[in-house]
Amino acid sequence: GVGVTYNLTPIAFKTSHSLARQFLNEYCLRMLNNPGRGAVHLAQTSYDLCYQPYILPPQWCVCSPRDLDSKHIWSNAIVLHLGHADVLPTWKRKKLIKMIISFTKKIIKKIGY
Repeated sequence: GVGVTYNLTPIAFKTSHSLARQFLNEYCLRMLNNPGRGAVHLAQTSYDLCYQPYILPPQWCVCSPRDLDSKHIWSNAIVLHLGHADVLPTWKRKKLIKMIISFTKKIIKKIGY
């Protein structure tokens, strides 16, 4: 493997950048000729062209409640994928728990307990 995976939400690049354009064209050809997992074709195209156009941060899109179990994602989510009905309620619950813990710690520190 290439050691990373790609979050495909969304794909953006500078259209006048020749290598980025070549990358996108190659990726699209792979998807047309052999439809499959977008992340796999993206990683293969990146490897074959020796070009890595971007990597979005892990918290870019919370697509599943499983994503919320990661320490660095749930509190810094940029996008919540609301197409999955359980993402928003889980995020709200975890955010509320985090806020209660933070508030409790502040109170304990303030009273010197």
